[in-house]
Amino acid sequence: MIVFYNPQVDDFLAEPPHFSLLKRRALKKYAYIFNGILSENKMIEIYVDFTLSAFVPEKVFSRFPLFFRKIIVKKELSKWIKDNKLENKIKINFNYNNSFENKILFAMSYKSMENYNESRINIINKFKKSIFHLSHYHISTKMKSKNLSLLKNVYLCGDSDITVNDYFNFHFSWYKREFLIIPFFVQDRFFSKKEFSEKKDLAIATGSFHNLYDEQPAYKYEDYLDFYKQSTYHPIRKILYENKNKVKNLIDVKVSPYREKSNEIFIMKLLKKYFVAQKNYFSFDIVELYNEYKYVVVGEENIGFPAIGAFEAMACGCILIGQKEYYSGLGVEENTHFINYDGNFEDLISKVRNLQKEVEILNKISIKSQKYIKKTFSSENRYVQFKKVISEL
Repeated sequence: MIVFYNPQVDDFLAEPPHFSLLKRRALKKYAYIFNGILSENKMIEIYVDFTLSAFVPEKVFSRFPLFFRKIIVKKELSKWIKDNKLENKIKINFNYNNSFENKILFAMSYKSMENYNESRINIINKFKKSIFHLSHYHISTKMKSKNLSLLKNVYLCGDSDITVNDYFNFHFSWYKREFLIIPFFVQDRFFSKKEFSEKKDLAIATGSFHNLYDEQPAYKYEDYLDFYKQSTYHPIRKILYENKNKVKNLIDVKVSPYREKSNEIFIMKLLKKYFVAQKNYFSFDIVELYNEYKYVVVGEENIGFPAIGAFEAMACGCILIGQKEYYSGLGVEENTHFINYDGNFEDLISKVRNLQKEVEILNKISIKSQKYIKKTFSSENRYVQFKKVISEL
């Protein structure tokens, strides 16, 4: 019933073929979908159309002759299957077939909608329905919106309900269907190892932030920058990084820039875009770190989505301090599972100070949020919910 579109080109569902070569760690935030299908002893059906490469940017790749694109994609696909141990578990469609008319296409908009491709649009429109996840939709937003608007039976989805977000509404005013909630899962390795009273009475701030003015190619980020007039879609992370010494008595800031500043020539900057080793983010044991602190600030994406780190920290017993509008549709409740703040630095500091005085309610929030995350965001439950969303379309 479900066909996955070019899942080998990014790290949302499985490890892409280029990550091992670039020494990058695949996040696989939605790996529970593939795992769930395989747990039912079913084949994962995919559609690969030779328009996208894991290694070569689409604007370059599209200029290659078809026979050359086929060679590259089949090599990438072979490595993808081997790296993810998917031998004899994948049904590959390289061409359109009539069964698509009764099936739903699931795709990530991240790469698949960045550029216009008429044949791609025509094929997708032959499916019964299509679902496109909007993770990273701040990249080439206008083009993605335009391409998605050309799809007849498209449903948009994301990690939370972003239909009240200004950026989404500005660029996707044409979308009138239900916005589907298909979020990430939290791995079992995230759990509480300490009693709440044994933890440091401090907040931990984690994550990284981009400077989009320095990202290449620059045109991909113009829509976001024109709208927000700020360099990052994780503004509170940047503010905390710049003020880490001022807040050290309240918040231990482990936030870092996604890329270090560089005066290198353009071509070197472009190469480094593909060789991010993620060394800062993975330089410490994140599970052990979360277990040392009572509170956490991860910083949401101002385009509407929460960060997976917030849920991982909650699973470890941290009390999340977050902005409630970014958790819409996920069932987490203010003052039951997390503490709300208004997004401003001053209010964040005030909330941390006040929490240090609210000893009685803190342990209850910690326990309730742990239980909720473990139950709702487990791989098994997220797959059940995914199937429910699909069946109700």
